[in-house]
This record gives sequence, C-alpha cells and structure tokens, in this order.
Amino acid sequence: MLDLSQLRAFVTVAEELSFARAAERLNISQAPLSRSIAKLEHEIGRSLFERTTRRVALTAAGARLLREAAPLIKNAELVGRTVRHEVADRHSTFEIGTTSLALFTVLPPLLETMQERWPALTPEVSAMPTDKLVSTLAEGSIDAAFILLPSYHEVLEIHPIRVEQTRLAVGPAHPFAKEKNVPLAAFANDTFLLHEREQAPAMHDEVIRLCEAAGFRPKVRQLKPGENCIGLIHAGLAVHFVWECPTCLFADKLAFVDLEEDSPELTLAAAWRKDDASELLEPFKNIPRLAEEAML
Repeated sequence: MLDLSQLRAFVTVAEELSFARAAERLNISQAPLSRSIAKLEHEIGRSLFERTTRRVALTAAGARLLREAAPLIKNAELVGRTVRHEVADRHSTFEIGTTSLALFTVLPPLLETMQERWPALTPEVSAMPTDKLVSTLAEGSIDAAFILLPSYHEVLEIHPIRVEQTRLAVGPAHPFAKEKNVPLAAFANDTFLLHEREQAPAMHDEVIRLCEAAGFRPKVRQLKPGENCIGLIHAGLAVHFVWECPTCLFADKLAFVDLEEDSPELTLAAAWRKDDASELLEPFKNIPRLAEEAML
C-alpha cells in the first residue's frame, strides 16, 4: 500500500526535478528522501526518475504517477484540515507542536491566554524535533507549532519570536565546572553530544564550525532515541550546548560554562499554515507582535 508521506516526497522531487531542492522544501536531508523514493520505486516495481550527475528527469511511469498523485496529496491535506477543524469546533481541541525550548518560555503564557479566552478549550501539546514539527504541521496533523530556525516550508507562515544564547553544560566533576570565560579550545578532548543532523542541522553545523574555528575537530556522540541527555552530561561522558532554564528539572545536577567565544544561538519561531483561517489561531498569531513590542 502506498504511503502518503512517500507520495508527498515523490511529488516534491517531481516538481523540483532536484533531490537537493526537494529535500530543502520538505525540511529533511537528502539521504532519507532518497530512501523514501527508492522504497516507492520498489513497491511500484518501476523506476520513477532518470538520474545522472547533471539532471533528474521523470520516467514514463513517474510522469503517470505524478498526474495521479499530485491532486491526491492536495486533497488529502484539505480533507485533513477540514475534518480536524470541524472536530476542533465541536470538541474544543487545538493541537500544538513544540520544541523543549518553548515548553519553558512562550508556551505557558500562550496556554493561559487561550484558556482565558476559550474556557472550554483543551489544547493538546506534543513535543518533537523541529524537522518533524514542520512536516507534521504542513500536512495538517497539528494546528500550530513552535519550531527552531532556520526552517522553511512553502505552506507555512513562520515568525521568529525569541533568541536564546546557549551555554556549555558539563558534569559537576568536569575540570572547568566552576570556571568562567573558558576558551572553547580547552574542551578539545571532550565529547560533544549532538542531536542527529537532520533533526537540528543549524545547531549541529554551528557547533562543528565553532570548534573548528577554535582549532580542533570535535569528537561527536549522536544522541540516540531514549538516551538521557542530562544523565550523560552528569556522568562526564559528554558536554552539550544547551539553553539554561532555571526551572528545568535536574538543571541543578549540571554546571554551565560561559565561553570566551560566542556560543550558538537558538532562534524560536511560531508557525502555522498560511491557509488556516481558524479563530483559535488568533492568540498564537499575536505572539510575534507581542514579542516585537517587548523588544522596542
């Protein structure tokens, strides 16, 4: 059975005739996109694209599938949005996707505002990586989201609302745990804990860039699903760039080191679909304006 996500990936590549541009539109890396297309070709039993080092072109089977799949994808997205909004109107639900940064910053006052305006409303909050938030919001499975930049999708309205400077979190027994203004080069022998690049490409690349600018190529440990980030840092197995939240659980088990150099920044943004006219989005859409007024 064909999967809508595979068809959406195929249609995007067919429209762009470029795996690189299609991956950028879908906010994923090229590797999972190529795997999705290969799986689709295997299931159909036909090649969908002719690939050379210079060009990507549709085969006859690909052109036929595009004629069938493109309207199917648009209709599926429309049906999903319509049904969910009808359910939202009747059952007072509103689904918000969020990163962990928003959970402790902009989300609580937003929920309070929505509760005051619509007492019967029950917002449902789901935390997930930014790449998943973008695709889930674009396909209409959630109503709005807080994401990290840079992110892009052609159907989304995205507004930056907050910039957080990160600090380097280390275990309490780390030699520099109680030091201030430490050069990044001092951590050349440490292992840097990073999320998979496709989940947070900007942060991943910026950490590598800063380390190389400091004179070393960092040893990297990818954070695996289910691994405890706090536990790994506390045990001295890795260091990690984080935003320091005074209300975060277990934050007292870590030490936060200020660097001599600039550290990576996390830019939080509010996002919703451009064609979504639901009145439940109004408080959400006001957040960028309120943030701008607060900075004046």
